[in-house]
Amino acid sequence: MTSKITTIFLLVSAAVAQTKPHPPPKLSQALLNSLLPPRSPSCSHSVNTFSHNHTFTPSPHYWAKSTPGWEHLNFLTEISSTHPSNPNRTWTARIGTGGNIYSFEGPFGEAMPPQHHPDDNAPWIDEVWQTVGVNQNKNKPAQGDYYFIHQAGAYQKDGGYTSEPFYAPNVARYCDGNECLFASWGQIAAVPTKFRSPMLYVNRYRDCGEGVMEYTAAMHNMDRVGDADPDTITYLNAPWGGVRFSSLQSVLLSDATSGKLEIEYPIHRFGLETKYPNLDTTGGFTTFAQNLDFADGLPMPPMCGDANGYKMLKCPDDETYDSVLMKLIVRYDNHAGESGVYTQNTGEYTLRINVVPTVEIHQGCNGYGCQLYFWNNRNNMHIKVNRVLHWTLKGERMYVTTDGLNGGHTADDFNAAFKAGDEITVLHRVPGAMRSEDNTALTFVHGTDPESQTEQWVRSKNRMRFGFTTGTRDYTVYTINPKVTLSPGRTFTYRQFILVDNFDNMENRAAPWVDEVSMDMYEPGEFNGETISLYSANGATTFGATVGSSATCDAVPAAQVKCTGVSFPQATKRALFAIRCPNASYVGTDRYALSPDKADPVRSYLCAGEDILVRPTWTLLGYFTEGDCGDLATLVYDENYCHGSDVSDTNAPSNAPSLTPTSGITSGEPTMTGSSTAMPTAGKSTKGTVMPSSSPTTGKSTKATAMPSSSPSSEPSPSPTMTPTTAPTPSPTVSPTMAPTMAPTMAPTRVYPTCLHKRPLRFSFTECSYEKFVDAIANLMKRWRICKNSPEKEIQLILKAKDHKHSIDIVNSACLAASSKKSKTYLPFEFIANSKKGTFEQDYFNGGSSWNEVAKRPTNNRRLAGISSSVELRKEAKRIAQIKKLSSRRGIQWPTQIPNFQNCNLRAVTCCWVKAQKLTNQHEPTDNTDVCYADFSKSPASSNVNAGFAIFEGPLESEDEGPVNCHGFAWSSDPKRATHRLKGNALFEVAMYEAFYKQGYVKALPGAPMCGCVEQMPVVTRADCTEVSASELFMLTFVPGNVPRVDVVLKRQTVRKQTCKGGTGGIDNDLSSYYNRLVQEGQATEEERKMLSKTIVGEGMCGPAVHQFLKKKGLVSHEPEGDHHNHTNGTLSMEN
Repeated sequence: MTSKITTIFLLVSAAVAQTKPHPPPKLSQALLNSLLPPRSPSCSHSVNTFSHNHTFTPSPHYWAKSTPGWEHLNFLTEISSTHPSNPNRTWTARIGTGGNIYSFEGPFGEAMPPQHHPDDNAPWIDEVWQTVGVNQNKNKPAQGDYYFIHQAGAYQKDGGYTSEPFYAPNVARYCDGNECLFASWGQIAAVPTKFRSPMLYVNRYRDCGEGVMEYTAAMHNMDRVGDADPDTITYLNAPWGGVRFSSLQSVLLSDATSGKLEIEYPIHRFGLETKYPNLDTTGGFTTFAQNLDFADGLPMPPMCGDANGYKMLKCPDDETYDSVLMKLIVRYDNHAGESGVYTQNTGEYTLRINVVPTVEIHQGCNGYGCQLYFWNNRNNMHIKVNRVLHWTLKGERMYVTTDGLNGGHTADDFNAAFKAGDEITVLHRVPGAMRSEDNTALTFVHGTDPESQTEQWVRSKNRMRFGFTTGTRDYTVYTINPKVTLSPGRTFTYRQFILVDNFDNMENRAAPWVDEVSMDMYEPGEFNGETISLYSANGATTFGATVGSSATCDAVPAAQVKCTGVSFPQATKRALFAIRCPNASYVGTDRYALSPDKADPVRSYLCAGEDILVRPTWTLLGYFTEGDCGDLATLVYDENYCHGSDVSDTNAPSNAPSLTPTSGITSGEPTMTGSSTAMPTAGKSTKGTVMPSSSPTTGKSTKATAMPSSSPSSEPSPSPTMTPTTAPTPSPTVSPTMAPTMAPTMAPTRVYPTCLHKRPLRFSFTECSYEKFVDAIANLMKRWRICKNSPEKEIQLILKAKDHKHSIDIVNSACLAASSKKSKTYLPFEFIANSKKGTFEQDYFNGGSSWNEVAKRPTNNRRLAGISSSVELRKEAKRIAQIKKLSSRRGIQWPTQIPNFQNCNLRAVTCCWVKAQKLTNQHEPTDNTDVCYADFSKSPASSNVNAGFAIFEGPLESEDEGPVNCHGFAWSSDPKRATHRLKGNALFEVAMYEAFYKQGYVKALPGAPMCGCVEQMPVVTRADCTEVSASELFMLTFVPGNVPRVDVVLKRQTVRKQTCKGGTGGIDNDLSSYYNRLVQEGQATEEERKMLSKTIVGEGMCGPAVHQFLKKKGLVSHEPEGDHHNHTNGTLSMEN
């Protein structure tokens, strides 16, 4: 009997294993991950301990006394990252119901302003890190119409209706491993309002360890094209944010060239600031430090005035600007005095100083950062200034305020310190400043905005704004404005990073994250998303959801599918919500359905028929066709309906495991705090895990597990299964089986051929290939520990491929299709010169066109060092620098229309130049090769003849080539490789940017192209070599179904160039050595290498090359076949 019972147990256990290998994805998890871009591959959890807590306790930080105790209404989650040994790399953030950060504590203390809002009672509504969207066509403040949508919530300006704040409602949340994700419905901030909000805000906060947070936001416009009055969001803050000035007083921007941090002084008032830096003018990050001091007093940089005599401007480096330098020279002795009128108007002692006439600057310096020291270098005396009212009114009078009314400096002090002719040196000093090594800092890594150069959905360059605020707000504003248009159905995403550390470490630590920043725009339907099915039994009052096309509502056998949607927005599907009020429930697409007011004003924050402070709740269910879910219109959504309480969508840590098994035995008692640590917890588990054990149990099992062990137990089970089978065993066991069954018996129904359970899968790669897909599947299988097939077999099964080769073809074809799709956005090659003549490029590569003119006189413009001083040429060639910037983020098409680059069978190009447009008198290139001969018949389009040749070495030498510089590149035979796809970029780099723009190399050898496929070029001994590579991010999605498919999108591409690395035994910067490397790596054949060696013959091999060429022409050179320098004794005869 024992063996029969054991057999039944294994049968049932196997059925559970096959139908439920791991918990179905939580609804929130599917919805949140679908809208967000891939995670940075550089962001991996390290030594820090990450934790998330969902139980409210009052914040320990200082908040303004005017802030009532409303934090409990706003609190959703607290997340923390703790470094085991370095407190400067530890942070804690509090997340509000809107999914935004409303408190951030680092080594510098609390970064968020104190929320001093006595007038509008809006704590944690404005001065937080959040996303804001504006419809500028509807936002008309002059008419009393305010349309800006806060992620955090609405201002308290609707009387008793908002006597308690209405924070934006959370509609989905999920925490797992080292990250938490949130979604909220953004609210019109200025209430009451007639406008309706279409904005869904999604955030992911991911702990990268070592004080780094990946901060990713998605903004989705839930309106659809065809709506009666669809909204288009035309202005974004992503984020709107800033810092508490008293915690972080110093603002530093990174330099675009050096990456060094440069302090910003003075910091102007926000809204009146004079500086709106575009992101591409920065090094990609901005830092706020506690309070920096400088030994030199931090002198104010030279300042200039504009032509109108009003604004102060930073003086341009090249002084080509129409501006005048401001010089502050004291005009008279003992002539400074108090301005009684200004003192009375400002309430501050105001000092009038006469200066030698200079540029007029009516503007002054007010606020934080404008406490200045006027220093006299002659005697080292100074006065302290609180602010500047006017720098140089009418070009000759300064007005500044001091603490003269409270014992500070007065006119007498100034007159004692400065005499006529003394120059006033303006220094910045902040009281209580610290040495840089004692400062801790907060850095926002916002990127350098390559998307504005490469993506059509960016209207113009994205920018940053920052500035101080007045009054008691204690707030320095910082915000990024992506210049995108969020039309109905679109989703904009922005992945950034936040760092905390010692200030002195920030430059080196922030720089590597700049390239990990990314923006993207998703169109509706760009991805299919995961299938979401809503289930309910007939007559039930509740319903639930499942995720995945094959998922079932196991907990309620009588439940039926009522409607089916997806997790990613589609053009024909709308966001579906479950809304609850105490007296009503609603399921549908109208987010205002339970509100009492349907017109002007609309109040999302009210429940019809309830007290004015009773708030509705919203849950996002997915994206569904309008009307399909009518059967559920008044039902209540139950997140545990289909799966029981072990698969809750709540963020309180549950008994359900995460998809990643823990590294040790964990406590079985659930707590309200989840954590991801490097060490296992210490207790025994008191509840069964859904994941298999990593090793067989050694004793008898007393409970049935939900999954089979990854290896058999050592003894038969002593007891029957916990659940009887629903059908009898087909035939009785003849005799008891004393040995354990080595593998679970397959369930009689719902047999799946793959352990991956037909789930959609999404991966991101830096290189797209079948091999990378295998690695990703292998890692997934290792993490889940439920698969017995090899990764290659699993891929074959999920793709329903005929065999292994078919699997490779499917994946590689998808990769190639993604690259091909991306190539449609490449710059046309003719775009570089922007020539209206269709033959310009052909002429240029043959050594002609205006670009190959030799300069007659030098130019002093450093950026055009190698370019002719011709005004026309300078204008045209300067465009190359602009294309260079574009080409770092965008491919350039191969010029197939130019004969020089047709039929490049060896996949290699060389360029050879014989002249140079230098600033010196030497119009010659750097000599790096010897030319053997040129066969005109190989390039008739360039030589304009069908036959003929020129010998440059040997007894028939017809030309003295002089100094010649040859440079080339080659590419892989694999069309998926970056060298193949970006060969147009390589041609631009070698022929136009490096050689022409930077070096001024021009002109071709007689009768030969200047640049062309090696098959058309002169035979030379060697050539320098440039290799183009790419840092790319591919997103691969496996979509299951009757006809499964692999979708690949190339989401990001950064193009780089470098000097070629030679292969084994080769040398760098040598085209032949690089080609050998291609052969060694299987990207070229040995036969192709031999063919290349007939054009690039090697040092000392011109003699033999010329000999073989003449022999084929019917001419025999009796020159010894040695070094070509021995040709002087050679003779020539006709071969008989």
